[in-house]
Amino acid sequence: MGLAQPDMGRLGITEGWRVVQLCGAFSMPVAPHLGSGLGLYIAAGLQIAAATPDLFLIEYQPTQYAASREMFPNLPVPADGFCSVPIGPGLGLTPNEDLVRASTIA
Repeated sequence: MGLAQPDMGRLGITEGWRVVQLCGAFSMPVAPHLGSGLGLYIAAGLQIAAATPDLFLIEYQPTQYAASREMFPNLPVPADGFCSVPIGPGLGLTPNEDLVRASTIA
């Protein structure tokens, strides 16, 4: 049996959800991949993971979480093998606007 690892950051949420549904039709477990897009990819993956019936696990990369929390301080931190889903508008993240401005090239 295989394991699907759709990357929500590359697929987008709509197409990623289609992959999850297709996996469900064939009883294939799903483990969303968290690519290098940092906080937004992580939040999208967590949102999809929370709605996935055949969820096997969600990838965890400590260095990406650490870097992501600088830009998005309210990104939930995994603890004891679990992670909450961000809540709020959009993906549920609030950016550090000062860091965004400092990182923007005009």
